[in-house]
Amino acid sequence: MSHSDWGTNMSEKTRSAEAVQQRATEHRIGFTLIEILVVVAIIALLIAILLPALTAARNEAYSAQCLSNLKQVGNGLQMHLVEQGMRKERISTNYGWATYSYRANQGAGKLFMCPADTNPKPIPPLFADIYEGSDYRGRVASDGVFNTIRPNPAGGNLLDIQDSVNDTWFGRDASDGTGDVDLLLKYTTDKGATTTDVGVQQVDSSWSFRVLNHKGQLMWANPSSGVPTQRLPLMWLSYGANASAGLREMKGNPILLIENRNPGVFPEDFRVRGGRPADKLKQVLRFRHGARNNVPGFKDPQDSTYVARERASSLFYDGHGERLHYKQIIDPAAPEPNTNKTTGEPLYARTLWIGTRRTSNIRFD
Repeated sequence: MSHSDWGTNMSEKTRSAEAVQQRATEHRIGFTLIEILVVVAIIALLIAILLPALTAARNEAYSAQCLSNLKQVGNGLQMHLVEQGMRKERISTNYGWATYSYRANQGAGKLFMCPADTNPKPIPPLFADIYEGSDYRGRVASDGVFNTIRPNPAGGNLLDIQDSVNDTWFGRDASDGTGDVDLLLKYTTDKGATTTDVGVQQVDSSWSFRVLNHKGQLMWANPSSGVPTQRLPLMWLSYGANASAGLREMKGNPILLIENRNPGVFPEDFRVRGGRPADKLKQVLRFRHGARNNVPGFKDPQDSTYVARERASSLFYDGHGERLHYKQIIDPAAPEPNTNKTTGEPLYARTLWIGTRRTSNIRFD
């Protein structure tokens, strides 16, 4: 073999080896189905391990933010008391609390919503001065505990401002299902909206109203269904008030504000001259924090987004906030209403108080 032939043969062998190596390399570029399934299984296992920890961390962050918001709301109430020269133990939430706190907190509307709440209540902050003829009967805020908020069939929400705000007449015509209307306001509620146009849907009261915004500026001197709408901010509420706050002749360790779905919590029967009946606390109170609560009865047939958990954020009269376990408030083993066999008193609470009568002489403060 000549030197030339030998060189040509070596070049062909080299090219052939390179071609074989290239084909082998090309063959190894992809992954086999088994390899992909193994990787997917490992990723799924890691997610299953990490997800509970991530969920718990997020829930803890929500809880901390919720309690911080509630304390700031309480600070706003305290500022209102200072402005009015009132003692803190005389504050009443029956006539409203959020509008006063909203004004004191200079319109910080996000304070009133828990970050874990998927269905907060939208309420415009305003006041209504109520008159029986020329006699002034008192002022109630839009978030007064006996006011009612419900969906508007035409879209948005309807808010009924009750006309009975003095003495034991407070809320006497606020019973569910009666269809009673006093001052019915309408407004749109696009999710996340910070302002809305508020109008008058209906007025059906022998008394008259003067409606003011949260700054105290007059909106309507004597509203009727034909008055122009007014642009107002929106509060998205995750919190409501203990309806017994400000009631005399009640006993216990009073909660002032607590996570719930209504403006007011009614732990016992407030049928004062036909007033609103008690709510079922398992459905009304909102336990949004901690581990999931699978105890039967902690469901809300009217709110499919609600998933009950173990704890709820609460604010007390002395100003401190606390995340309460449901066992601290409700006895889940007892039917509702449960009563003390000796005294006959309602046993909705264990270590805390939502409201128990001391005597039959109930007066609104």
